[in-house]
Amino acid sequence: AETAGKAPVSVVIYPASGERPFTVSALEGQTLRDVCESGVDGGARILREYLECACSGVMACSTCHVYVREDWFDPANAGDSGGKLGPASEEEQDMLDLAFEPNERSRRGLP
Repeated sequence: AETAGKAPVSVVIYPASGERPFTVSALEGQTLRDVCESGVDGGARILREYLECACSGVMACSTCHVYVREDWFDPANAGDSGGKLGPASEEEQDMLDLAFEPNERSRRGLP
């Protein structure tokens, strides 16, 4: 049902604390918050320790703030970005402005 037609993906998480990177299994289109809530692998359990999501996903905080590697962004912002990220929405940017040490690669762990 919810997983039908969605490809499995792996995401490597590099904790800002410098701790050892770990891999999280997800399905195409899931947010990091989705993975925290429904992921069952060891990576999802570790991710739960790092990602708070205090507002329950209503874009009212920045506790899911993450840094995204530069090669995940679509610099041209072409409509079909091949799974890459376009620019943050104005709402997302407003919350990122409140995050701890935001930079040009800052995003939230949910859309």
